[in-house]
Amino acid sequence: MTLILAYTPAGTYTNHPTLSEAIADLRQDLFDRTQNLPAGTPQRWADDDLARALDRAVDEYSFVSPLVQAVMTATLPYTRAYGFPPGAWWIESVEYPTGFWPVQLTPFEESITPSLGTPPAASAVAAIGTGPLSGSYAWAVTFFKSGGETLPGALCAPLSLSNGAGNLTIPLGPPGSIGRKIYRSKAGGPLGYVGQVLDNTSTSYVDTLADASVGAAPPAADTTANLPQVVLKLNQSRLPVDTSGILTVTYAGKHQLTTAGTSVPEQHHDIVILGAAAYAMLAYQAPTNDLFDYQDGELRDHVDERKVPAAWLAAAQRALGQFQDRLEQVKRQRNAGVAAINQWGDVSIRWQRT
Repeated sequence: MTLILAYTPAGTYTNHPTLSEAIADLRQDLFDRTQNLPAGTPQRWADDDLARALDRAVDEYSFVSPLVQAVMTATLPYTRAYGFPPGAWWIESVEYPTGFWPVQLTPFEESITPSLGTPPAASAVAAIGTGPLSGSYAWAVTFFKSGGETLPGALCAPLSLSNGAGNLTIPLGPPGSIGRKIYRSKAGGPLGYVGQVLDNTSTSYVDTLADASVGAAPPAADTTANLPQVVLKLNQSRLPVDTSGILTVTYAGKHQLTTAGTSVPEQHHDIVILGAAAYAMLAYQAPTNDLFDYQDGELRDHVDERKVPAAWLAAAQRALGQFQDRLEQVKRQRNAGVAAINQWGDVSIRWQRT
């Protein structure tokens, strides 16, 4: 199996409404469509203002009823800690090994792990044997763990080769490292990936990769610092020993509302629109505070606009209260759906988080 250190991205959602359709629905509820306004009157909200209101409503909805997804990743030798899937807010469950019945749910905890630091320089011991390398070469090493990789360490002293290979001594990483990656530079040129050592015990590496096959540059930033990881609570004897196993990680994240579509269930579209309307009205209430009480000098005409801000605020708070009530209903429905035990021995996936 190909080693997977990153999770596959979340799916693309094509359900309606798209973002532009949601903005149109929101304008209709706010009575802010062009046909609702007197000729020549501008709309109260710009599209980006309504998109921001929708994003806030999706955030609040997702906290109550998140988008739950499952992804699979290859195991790593003798490794407990695996990086969060991109976009994960929290982990619901971890299945390992995958594919057995009954499902093998593994105890876990969520943790923030520190940086692995910057590696010391590798050392090029000697040219060995015959190989494809000819020229002056230098190597650098990074440490990595699931979900992150450090900056490269300093280059080793250059080594001149003629149809040979480089025999390197590479440093060990700190606790939490699952391996080292090796990068190579020729004649002072840029570094490129040449291979990895998938353990934290070996100290030698032989580089026989041809110049034409050198890969990507090392990372420009340390991505191991403050990395959220899911840590398996397994005895040493149960840890995976190679990359042939599969972890299935079920996680909760934010719902999508994009130009391609949405992941929000159809029966809850109106809840998101209601929340967005409340946030849009709250935002619009700020410029209405500039309104005033006006009376002409002859005391014939009197215009009092001071009640407009209060009216906007009351309407916004009323809509916000209705939105929060609807979210509470969704929360109760979701809790009822996962609390039932259909058969003796079945355990809700959320019991692990209590």
